[in-house]
Amino acid sequence: NQVEIVMTLRGREKANKDFAKEKLNQFITMINPEHKVITEPKVGGRGIYMQVVKN
Repeated sequence: NQVEIVMTLRGREKANKDFAKEKLNQFITMINPEHKVITEPKVGGRGIYMQVVKN
């Protein structure tokens, strides 16, 4: 099953998108052995999103 992970950015958070990408990359390293990333973190809409699937 695919899971979409979304980090919603509000107000001034949108100006510092690198911080949000860094947090998602830290999350990827925590779940990496068990899951595979389908789409790398992308900026879209109101935040940053990515998709993962279990191996």
